[in-house]
Amino acid sequence: MFTQEQMRRNAALMLDLKEEMEQSCAKYGTVKKVIVYDNHPDGIVSVSFTTTDESDNAVKYLNGRVVDGRRLTAELWDGKTKYKVEETEEEAERRHAEFEKYISGNEKKENDGEQVVK
Repeated sequence: MFTQEQMRRNAALMLDLKEEMEQSCAKYGTVKKVIVYDNHPDGIVSVSFTTTDESDNAVKYLNGRVVDGRRLTAELWDGKTKYKVEETEEEAERRHAEFEKYISGNEKKENDGEQVVK
């Protein structure tokens, strides 16, 4: 659903993705939980439904769908695979610094090839 670069550039992306997936998947059934694995290199988002029929339906309609130029792979969880990727201390510090810039309004923006501090 996302690249690591997109996640680094947009501090609000994780929350946006979670909300978007909740809304998008609600048409397949009752969404119990959405988890965005923000450190996973494959851009993994997990959606839990109330019943297996709802999960099956979501996989059927989401698998192969193209979003932002990327073809999604939707599949049922095998019950074993762990998607959480622990970040290093350096990665956590960098993420916190980027988030601080974002919330203070000092993030750098691209403007016709020039970087502008806003």
